[in-house]
Amino acid sequence: MDAMLDALISLLVIICPFKEKANPDDNIIIDYFLREQNIYNEKLLYLANKGSLFRLDAIMHTIDCMLHNSKTKDFFNVNDLDIVVTAGLRELETPNAVNARVMTMKTLSTIIEIEEYRQGYSHRLKDY
Repeated sequence: MDAMLDALISLLVIICPFKEKANPDDNIIIDYFLREQNIYNEKLLYLANKGSLFRLDAIMHTIDCMLHNSKTKDFFNVNDLDIVVTAGLRELETPNAVNARVMTMKTLSTIIEIEEYRQGYSHRLKDY
C-alpha cells in the first residue's frame, strides 16, 4: 500500500505545478492534498528529504507552488519548512541537475520570505 501511495504522490507532485500555472484558483491536486492533509504533508516532506533520489526539481516546485497558493499557505508549519530547508541545503552541496538546483534555490528563497520562519529559525539565516 505504501509503494502505491508513493507512486501516486510522485505523479501528483510532477503534475501539480502545471495545474497551478494553468488554473491557480482551482488546482485539483492541491484540493486533493488538502483533503488528507496529514498524510500528504508527511509524504511530501518525505519526498523532499529523499532529495536527488527522487525528482528533487518536481518536489521543490510543488512545495513552492503550495507556499504561494492561498489555500495551502498553512499546509506546512515552520518545523516542516525547516525540514525542507535542511534537505535543500544538503542537496545544494551535492551534484544535481541544473533544474533541481534552480527549483531548490527558488523554494528556499520563498521560505526565507515567510516571517514566521525567519522569527522561529533566525539562527538558520547564516546557512543561506
